[in-house]
Amino acid sequence: MISDSHIEIHPKSESGAAWPAMLQPYAPAFYVDVGGHCNFACPYCSIDKSIPFREPEALERIVEIGGRSQLGTGIFIGGEPSIYPHLERVMEHGLRHGVHDYWIITNGSGLVHAARVARLAELGMKVWHLSWDHFDKRVLAAYHGSRPVLSNLMRAVENVCALPSPVVYLYQVVTAQTYPTLPQMVDFVADLRARLPAVGGLVAAMVKAVQEALKNPEVLYPLEDALPRLRDAEARARARSLPFWIFNLPPCVLPELEAITFSPFELDCTLDLATLKPSPSRAADTYCEKGPACLRCARFERCAGYFKTYAERFGTAPFQPPPSMRREAPLPPSALPVDSAGTREQGKLATQEPTPDEIARVTALLAAFAHAGARVAEVRWDATAPLPRWLVTLTSASDAAPLVVHLEPPAARASFLKSPSLALSYRGSELPAEHERLLRALFAYLHRPETAAVFAVSLEVTKDALALGRKPEEGER
Repeated sequence: MISDSHIEIHPKSESGAAWPAMLQPYAPAFYVDVGGHCNFACPYCSIDKSIPFREPEALERIVEIGGRSQLGTGIFIGGEPSIYPHLERVMEHGLRHGVHDYWIITNGSGLVHAARVARLAELGMKVWHLSWDHFDKRVLAAYHGSRPVLSNLMRAVENVCALPSPVVYLYQVVTAQTYPTLPQMVDFVADLRARLPAVGGLVAAMVKAVQEALKNPEVLYPLEDALPRLRDAEARARARSLPFWIFNLPPCVLPELEAITFSPFELDCTLDLATLKPSPSRAADTYCEKGPACLRCARFERCAGYFKTYAERFGTAPFQPPPSMRREAPLPPSALPVDSAGTREQGKLATQEPTPDEIARVTALLAAFAHAGARVAEVRWDATAPLPRWLVTLTSASDAAPLVVHLEPPAARASFLKSPSLALSYRGSELPAEHERLLRALFAYLHRPETAAVFAVSLEVTKDALALGRKPEEGER
């Protein structure tokens, strides 16, 4: 969700869903991805586990940018961040750069010792997202063998809840093995909350049809099969006053529970490092799509759609907006990121032409390049991308790889995106000095008052160039 090239953030929800009030003080926040390494082998995991733990210097750069961007909360994700060997070091570095609050998404295995939990709290760990599978030993044995997963998680919960005023919630990925007992899981967490009042609620996250779940298809299921249990679980949670939310589910699937339902990647977006303007999460475009029925939905702008791999396996029948969610007139087929027939093999809307506004934007961009002394080798309109965009290729006097600029228009599905997104990508191992000078000049130019409102700028280059994603110093203007 985060790389050396950009920052993904977790903003306050702009949908109709009621994001927990307990978490609002810590949003927006930015993700600090420690890498894919994990001590568990969950068969439904959505993370690429081949990615090793990242070097602490890379994460220190991330928290520096988070602090400089005045995003006061860093969210540690992985992999498993509680066993990341440099977690405390990165947190201490963030404190020195204005990041005072942290949030951890964890299986709890690194939180079984009370002293460690207390130290993390001292360094600013405020929000504890504890993932669990089930209370049933048979399910746990199938997923984790003989490891004491549940007992370790309960020790972690108790350690965290012993802190002064912690923010704690439990998160469960709902698989084919666990959805039948969702109401019983609500009772389990409600009983736990009666004993440990700091437990703030339960998130039921529908399994994502990506990564490990595709290798272990037995964890997948048609959504229609799970809906009765989801309704029962919500009713049970309401009866027991347990806060309950549903993740990774487009709101059209359970319209009566829209107020507690979040579609995939709804809460995430990509932060432009220079201007601090958000754009849609790149993960949404990678994994999700929308079909023709979505054109009739009033939530089209908010929702990322459904997982492509789910639709390939089970179809799109659940993703039909009910009458209460339909707009007066459907959107044109050109609003879809795939052709109007929904055929993936035929690719994107290759016939979509740039609008006059988009032509004006790329003209302004070329003027900025000329001002910065760039060598423009090619200007091309790419209608095959999930969001149609301009591609501008810049060359150098040396044999360095070209620098490619992506100018994406404001996305229709992102109500928070007010200006086009400008991303710069470089595929070489190191950023040449010539490109670095060009980027510094370009950032300085784009931060001038007359251009700052035109572009939202993000940097998508090598880690050596990450520091360029900042506002220029006075001497660089």
